Amino acid sequence: MQSERNYKISNCQFLLCVLIVFIHSGCLFMNIPGNTEMQTVFGVNYSSYIQLFIIEGICRIAVPLFMMISGYLFYLSFDGSWKSYGNKLKRRFFSLVIPYLFWSSLTFLAFFFAQKFLGMGEFFTTRNNDSINVLFLLKNIVLDSYDSPLWFCRYLIVFAILSIVLYWPLKKCPIIVFVLLLYLWLFNGKFFSFIPPGLRFDSIFFYFFGAIIALHKDYYKRVEEKINKPTIIVAGVIYFLLLSIRTLFFCYQDPNYLLIGDENIILDISTKILIPLGMFAFWYSYDYIFKNKNELLKLSGYSFLIFAAHHPIVNVIKKVAFRFIDYNYLSSILVYLLSAIITIIIIILVGVIIKRFVPILWKISTGNR
Repeated sequence: MQSERNYKISNCQFLLCVLIVFIHSGCLFMNIPGNTEMQTVFGVNYSSYIQLFIIEGICRIAVPLFMMISGYLFYLSFDGSWKSYGNKLKRRFFSLVIPYLFWSSLTFLAFFFAQKFLGMGEFFTTRNNDSINVLFLLKNIVLDSYDSPLWFCRYLIVFAILSIVLYWPLKKCPIIVFVLLLYLWLFNGKFFSFIPPGLRFDSIFFYFFGAIIALHKDYYKRVEEKINKPTIIVAGVIYFLLLSIRTLFFCYQDPNYLLIGDENIILDISTKILIPLGMFAFWYSYDYIFKNKNELLKLSGYSFLIFAAHHPIVNVIKKVAFRFIDYNYLSSILVYLLSAIITIIIIILVGVIIKRFVPILWKISTGNR
């Protein structure tokens, strides 16, 4: 049973990485090289509907479920002792901190040289780096990163550091912790003026929900035994039906909801309904759809590499594509789908080469996963 659980987690992590690539390959809005104005296909049309259905629908389960799995795996073998805490931090240093610094530094250098020496600033546009000093490097490599998906690793590092403090509340009063974190997620931290702005409350909630499941796994198993195939099918049907309606509604909304984070109560509420429903349908339908797919297990070893390397690659592919073809409804969808697929293939092929011929680089870049 344990090996089946590990296979499921590994395969699901690969599938979730694929979904994350599809989030970042979106072509709803494009800063096309050679054109100073932002281009968009956002609106009531098939291109917008398909991309929103995938990016703001199906793919939105990826990060919460990733966080939930991460919290579950961390606390499953953590007993709250200082010895266990030290072992956890040591492992996370090699599996998270070193890969984080590696990819953050590599991306920074790639962007810097592309902008300053290769004349490719239009393909690697990012923050202003005219004046580079120690504080600038600290901010843009350690505290933040040009490789934006690495925020996920930063959160996991912080959660690991805080685990010794959070273990006992999660163990002794899980209901109180759950309700508090659920409240913060549902209301985005409102009514708590002491909470720093910009926190990802969804990630915090789902990580520690996974931790609660791990620390109270016997109770979770009893609940899980009551979940049957009809329940999963009904959940999946409801999910796709609601998502279809929400996506159509989304097409009529102001694009600033996506561009600058304007509030939209209906979209916000529907998101918080659909994400848990989609996560449930995905996790339990896996047992019927992907359980014996051994090819997924072979690819799952490249999950972290895909996660860490995809963002700059997929952005460059999109911009290069629209340098040679017109930006319209049809091309937007084609580039959206193909850029994600090409990015995944490139990373896996490069990963195969690195793993075989430069194993030390593989260990550093992936945390020896």
